[in-house]
Amino acid sequence: MIRTGLILLVTIVLSCLTTMNAIGGITKKKNPDIALSVWPKNGFGYQTSAINAFKAAIVENNGQFPDDIDEAIVTQAKKSFLSEPTAAGSVALLALNENQAKREKLMISAQKLSKRELVSQTWSIYDSAERQNVAQLLSYYDLSMRTSRTSSTALIPAIVSVIGQDGFAEPMVNLLKKNPPWAGQFWKQAANNKAAIIYASKLRSSLDESQIDRSQLHDRDLVVNLVRNNHFEEVEELYSQSLSDKEGARGITHVARLDRQPLYPPLDWQLFSTGKYFAFIDTENRILNLSSTAGSNGVMARQLLRINPGVYDLSLNIVADDLDIGSLRVSLTCAEPAAKNDAVFAASLKSGANINRLSISRDACRYFWLSIAVRADERVDGQDVAIDQIVLKPVKDSQL
Repeated sequence: MIRTGLILLVTIVLSCLTTMNAIGGITKKKNPDIALSVWPKNGFGYQTSAINAFKAAIVENNGQFPDDIDEAIVTQAKKSFLSEPTAAGSVALLALNENQAKREKLMISAQKLSKRELVSQTWSIYDSAERQNVAQLLSYYDLSMRTSRTSSTALIPAIVSVIGQDGFAEPMVNLLKKNPPWAGQFWKQAANNKAAIIYASKLRSSLDESQIDRSQLHDRDLVVNLVRNNHFEEVEELYSQSLSDKEGARGITHVARLDRQPLYPPLDWQLFSTGKYFAFIDTENRILNLSSTAGSNGVMARQLLRINPGVYDLSLNIVADDLDIGSLRVSLTCAEPAAKNDAVFAASLKSGANINRLSISRDACRYFWLSIAVRADERVDGQDVAIDQIVLKPVKDSQL
């Protein structure tokens, strides 16, 4: 399984190599024949010509390293090296015709001459894949993306596509702890990749908070897309291990606080606004404010909760001037896709204290939507409502 993933990544890199720019000056890169037509002969011009021929050989070999390097390529690489010993690409090409031990030494020499030398980088990636050395393979990807802005465009999607394979997690975590400059691109794509998101959340949970740059992360995207794809256990693990406030932390078994703006909805409050209604949190006064016009209809605020079987009291305190009866409702609905979406509990809210007892049976689901919705009559004026208390508290000594 891991070998398949490594082969996929190497194929991506090799395809990049076939379109890379050779090393050297503008004229030497774009028209090496001109550079070779004058005296003294230009070593970098020979290198460009040799690398172009090598790229063509890779294309003919379906994106794989050819078993043998054409003698004409070797000859040009030799001329390049004799004229310009710092031509790293030529050193790398010459290395390809040597035995394994000598080849490794020459490739290291080429990389010392230039960290941007792609023939030696690509060979090292290919060699790491052959030996299934994931840590070394990823280190070369890191080097490639640090030295070439364009390489991350091809490499990051390839890495995201195989992060779930055995053997990738630990070296990938170790690499991400170094805060590479491409980390933000990686997290953005991983968080929005339906097939990779579970593995991305596990990688995120493995990161030491003291060794990461939170500005590079896309935690909110991870939470939203885990919930959207019904990965409730994974999002709970991510939240409890990496995202929740360590001081006074809550799991997703407790109603979110009203003293701060939502950081990770819908684990925190998810607030909705339309042309007819909107919801916002007044953190200074710890109030959830709901404002609606006549004819409003929809969910204004909700959050995801995990609730164990048992008996609970759901308490809400409503501050409103003459709240229209039946216009505001609270409900608890199973969030799991296999369960029916019938409300486990639903009740109209009134001004003042609202205390409702509800029972979660053992055969009910574990993850629920706690929602506050409006349904205002067209004939009734708009209204503003403040909720300064929302508590879900287990009833002690209760039995199902």
